Amino acid sequence: MGQLRDFIAEQAETLWTPEVFISFIERLGAPQHAALSLLVTHHHVTDEELRKALKVSGNQALAGILSGISKQAATLNIPARSIFSFENLRNAGKRRSTYTVADKFLQIATDMNWPFPVE
Repeated sequence: MGQLRDFIAEQAETLWTPEVFISFIERLGAPQHAALSLLVTHHHVTDEELRKALKVSGNQALAGILSGISKQAATLNIPARSIFSFENLRNAGKRRSTYTVADKFLQIATDMNWPFPVE
């Protein structure tokens, strides 16, 4: 009985249901899909890795793509931190950012077999 109670409590804590996940994913454009696919596949990436994968030259363009993810999440009342987090670091005067997929987003993406295979 305790395990069932724990399971129900855990499910109540997550915003991610299959329906919410699909609705969110369907709202995203190709660059946002590519960014999240990389995060889900690698769990954490640097700004350099994201820029290279998305074929954008600077962090301003990258910020626009990531902002698109946050804006689409907001339309569904999902906090951006429920999808990914980031940390800015400085090394030898150079700024570097790392991005990490949120655990519950990773779990629902895995449960939904996302990123979906290319047909």
